[in-house]
Amino acid sequence: MDFRGICAIVWPTSQEGEAHMIVGVVRVDLEIPENNSLKGKRSVVKPIVMKVMNKFNIHAAEVDDLDSHDTAVIGLTMCGNDQRHVNEVLSKAVDWLENRQFDANVTDIEMEFIQF
Repeated sequence: MDFRGICAIVWPTSQEGEAHMIVGVVRVDLEIPENNSLKGKRSVVKPIVMKVMNKFNIHAAEVDDLDSHDTAVIGLTMCGNDQRHVNEVLSKAVDWLENRQFDANVTDIEMEFIQF
């Protein structure tokens, strides 16, 4: 099925008016100090993305600042039918990123939930 051109898909809600699907999205800004090449940046960012995906069973990708060698933006996302659970998993992933010893420092975090 080709979804190009579809702007929105409306999902039915339960009788109580609650959403059936919650999408949690997190933007994590990283600073990569003492790095002077995109190759060096890749060697820092790619393992972070893979580890957070494997540890928390969420999706992650580098999504912005692609041409900057000393900053990166990682997007994390998870969907489910319980906002508390989605929030808990994404919050644990963010805490893990902030408290691990990587060659990158978390400088900013934004989290949002979208209900369908």
